[in-house]
Amino acid sequence: MVVNINLNIRKIVILFLLTVLTSCYQDDNLPESCIKINKQKIGIQETTIQTRDIISFKITNNCNRVIRVLKAEIQTKNIKDFRFEKTPTKIPEDGLILNIIFSPQSVGKKTASIILKNDINDMIINFNANGI
Repeated sequence: MVVNINLNIRKIVILFLLTVLTSCYQDDNLPESCIKINKQKIGIQETTIQTRDIISFKITNNCNRVIRVLKAEIQTKNIKDFRFEKTPTKIPEDGLILNIIFSPQSVGKKTASIILKNDINDMIINFNANGI
């Protein structure tokens, strides 16, 4: 009889903890799908060397709040070829146009990744551009 009572109490405690922890976890996190990224131009950007062009990305925010960008960086082997027009610090509720200035120093395909660490999740945008 004592064993059955202890077992039932354990089950109730475990069920309670799972319910509380699961509901807190779900309430504290927004879904990843509330931020979406769309490249403005389709295809690979082509730019004449020693000139500049802008590669734009539209970031849509459906999270019902401003998203803070904690860190923004461009990772590439060709660091002189890419830079932010303006480094983002937030993604407003009405979205953000993220412009990357591409000024190739040499002919050929260049690859880059934009990494936006924000208060919801880390976003990585991979893209290519050609110096011609």
